[in-house]
Amino acid sequence: MGLERLQGRKSAVYSRKVILSIVVTAIGVAVATVSDFEMNVRGTILAALSIVSTAQYQIWQGSKQHEHGVTATQITYSVAWPQSIAGLASSLTADVLMPQLKVLILMRPSCLLEHQLSGQGDLFWIALCNVLAVCTNISVYGLIGKTSPVTYQVVGQLKTVLVVVFGYIFFDVRVPLHWLMLRFAGVGVAVVGVFSYALCKSAEGREKKS
Repeated sequence: MGLERLQGRKSAVYSRKVILSIVVTAIGVAVATVSDFEMNVRGTILAALSIVSTAQYQIWQGSKQHEHGVTATQITYSVAWPQSIAGLASSLTADVLMPQLKVLILMRPSCLLEHQLSGQGDLFWIALCNVLAVCTNISVYGLIGKTSPVTYQVVGQLKTVLVVVFGYIFFDVRVPLHWLMLRFAGVGVAVVGVFSYALCKSAEGREKKS
């Protein structure tokens, strides 16, 4: 929202109810997911750059999608080659040629060439990950094109809390009862925030039509 305001976008006008629902969602997600809180200068800078660059890309992508009237499939096709080239260059640099660079972004300096394929199963999972990545891109572009980057982020927070919930349900994770209650309380707060956001946006949409 802040980036949209700075860029003077007309769509960046949000009511107090919408902003409050987003704040409630963020608090709920934090309670549900944050377990080990530690900050340092480098990590904070990297996190800030990641958030700003991702948000700016989503704003730019949404505006271009509306400007040219392209579908999610079309924009996925148009960015496939640039993304592939950028991904290949990044992988060769950080995972093959100079893996020590990953230390700068708080990652282990492991090399891709150190990994050995254990069989055809690895190839299957690699191919499946690629297919899922394409499906994710299409769904992201479709959602941003139909709604807005802010709505996409809210939906993403809902996905995060659902992952936490199903993780506790389907996996045998032994945690203290008070810890579990705190996590599910955060999930509840986040869900309330998401539904409040949806209701507010729906009401605003009806007001605009009328």
